[in-house]
Amino acid sequence: MEEAKEVENLQSEEVAEKTSETARTDVGFPQSRLSKKGSTIEKIIVLVVVLAVIGGGIMFFSRKQNDLNKAKSQLTPTPTSSYRQRQLPTSTPTPLEINRSAVRIQVLNGSGITGDAAKVKRELEKLGYSNIETGNASEQNFVSSKINYSESLDSKILEEIKDKLEEFYQSVETNRTNIRNYDLQIITGYPKSFSPTPSPKPISPTSKPTQTSTPTPS
Repeated sequence: MEEAKEVENLQSEEVAEKTSETARTDVGFPQSRLSKKGSTIEKIIVLVVVLAVIGGGIMFFSRKQNDLNKAKSQLTPTPTSSYRQRQLPTSTPTPLEINRSAVRIQVLNGSGITGDAAKVKRELEKLGYSNIETGNASEQNFVSSKINYSESLDSKILEEIKDKLEEFYQSVETNRTNIRNYDLQIITGYPKSFSPTPSPKPISPTSKPTQTSTPTPS
């Protein structure tokens, strides 16, 4: 009988343990904690995936926008380039050539200084003039040098010769007139740093006093 009671007690204890285990399982404290942990991890994973997708989309659209801006900047011309295209080419004027050898020049010595006309001729030959004749003026007391030129003479030739004469002479005057056989005539005057020496005045002869003889006493 006692053995039967012990068996019953053991069976009842086993049944009680099983019921307690089932009760714990039904209550689900350990199971609920695991499920909560699993759901939290899943939410984190989903959030990371969503953020990655959003970040990738932003990067993609920003790159697209940059590519579009670069394409627009390459297609639209700058204002300076369009302005240059509208500019017309300007032609630079070519300087006119002067035929100095064809200019007929006469140089007359009007200062009275020996070799003055020959000096002017040498200076003009350095400029390229070759058709030059020299002589003496009718008067030899010209203070200012004079240039007489014809109407057909090029103004550049007149300016060139006038500038050259102003390097040596005190003053240079120009006069447009009709000249026979020449295009330009020069009458030399006083050169720079030249002052004429005054001509000496004639000395009038002085009369010697006459001596009178005095009578000697006898």
